[in-house]
Amino acid sequence: MPRISQLPLRHGAVVEVGYNSHLIDMTSRKFWTPRDPVTPLADVIHEDDPDFALNIFLKDLTDLYNKFIFSIKDGTLVGPNNIPIPIRDRNGIEHLANTIEATDISVNPLYYNAMGIHNLGHQLLGLSMDPQFIARLPTGVMSDTAVTMRDPVFYTFHAMIDNLFDKYKRTLAPYQLYDGEFPLVWEGVAINRLEIVPNLRDGHSNNIRTFWTTRRFPLESGIDHSIHDGDVKADICALHLNHETFTYRIAVTVNPCVNVQSLSGQGMMRIFMAPRYDEYGRRFPLKVQRRLMFQLDVFPVKLTNGKNVIYRSSKDSSLTKPWLRGLREQIYGTGKTDPMSADSCGCGWPEHLMIPKGSPQGMEYDLFAMITNYDEDAVRDSIEDLKIQEPCNSPYLFCGIPWRNYPDARPMGYPFDRPVFKIPVNCNVQTMFPDMLCKLLRPQWYRAIDTLEEYVHAVPNMATIPVSVRHVDTII
Repeated sequence: MPRISQLPLRHGAVVEVGYNSHLIDMTSRKFWTPRDPVTPLADVIHEDDPDFALNIFLKDLTDLYNKFIFSIKDGTLVGPNNIPIPIRDRNGIEHLANTIEATDISVNPLYYNAMGIHNLGHQLLGLSMDPQFIARLPTGVMSDTAVTMRDPVFYTFHAMIDNLFDKYKRTLAPYQLYDGEFPLVWEGVAINRLEIVPNLRDGHSNNIRTFWTTRRFPLESGIDHSIHDGDVKADICALHLNHETFTYRIAVTVNPCVNVQSLSGQGMMRIFMAPRYDEYGRRFPLKVQRRLMFQLDVFPVKLTNGKNVIYRSSKDSSLTKPWLRGLREQIYGTGKTDPMSADSCGCGWPEHLMIPKGSPQGMEYDLFAMITNYDEDAVRDSIEDLKIQEPCNSPYLFCGIPWRNYPDARPMGYPFDRPVFKIPVNCNVQTMFPDMLCKLLRPQWYRAIDTLEEYVHAVPNMATIPVSVRHVDTII
């Protein structure tokens, strides 16, 4: 399967793939309008639409996109009264994200549009089958957050949003080994071994199997209680992808002769995975692979001097929510009656979708682990916030924690959210001058790190191994 390419929001652009959700909007009782294949993008004139009452012009979207490109290159956003707001500091990404998304704290809703390029793009694509409101069709699924990810165009559109943030991240200094912001090396700490241990007897180390499963899903959260009074039980039996559970086994050594002791005696373990080869069977260079890394878990671990062996079940991931965390269990099974508690407990990536499908012959991925100093990563909450009881064991990697600060000081995606540092080239290796002349002039050459293995080799508190994900086309 080829990688997703960015959908340009401009005149002449075409949405190649059609889509029909076959679903009804619970609020309006109307079908989501299907989209035909090869649908051209056009200005949306819906000022007479009672549901949206807005116009969206493609030129305005193009101009808005170019404003963000200029701001990213310049390192500042245009604030109120044209006062520049720096975005290359620790809080810069928050200002940029709030403005792209157009939250209430956008730095300048007049200049960057109060709805934001992200929301405007969703509306434009949702209304693309009737842009002039001639047929008075309801919107497509791209206009509603509850169903938008069903549409294939969601991913080509979000490639544009992702690319904006990557352009921003590439303006920031790479993380260095020992210096700068969030240095990579935790001196005296090393990961000596990384392994995936199967939980089934017939499994193999560093291999994960995926398969099909049928399961009943609780649907209470989709019931319209203005029509159905009382406790209504509703389930559906569905076939879906799943994977076998497994355990990470990570050997970590702490050198007592190096002053690395954290006051808490803890480290923060970070686990990622990324495809190893591209669609043509070529090994991904690190500069490309880093953008394909997806985080599987992050969790604190206790460390002692000497050898440590850390075990972590895939079922305990801070990314995912377990199967039974439906509305019925949240409210009735746990004794909670606060709707806000139910909403926050429902957040999380589905546990059965944590691992990609793989292939029948086994698709190769790179598993990556890194341990950092918990004392430098922990985020403190105020005394007042700590008085509020946390309503559920939230998968904080995906959702944060209700009424708390996000519990990790390092940026999301660290250390892959920025381009990787470059390494110096020796005089007698890959130089254009004869060796004697090179040593006499002593020029400084640097080159990019080519592979994930070379990156990990430079940082002792990192480790990587190849793993295989094999799909078994059967129902278990």
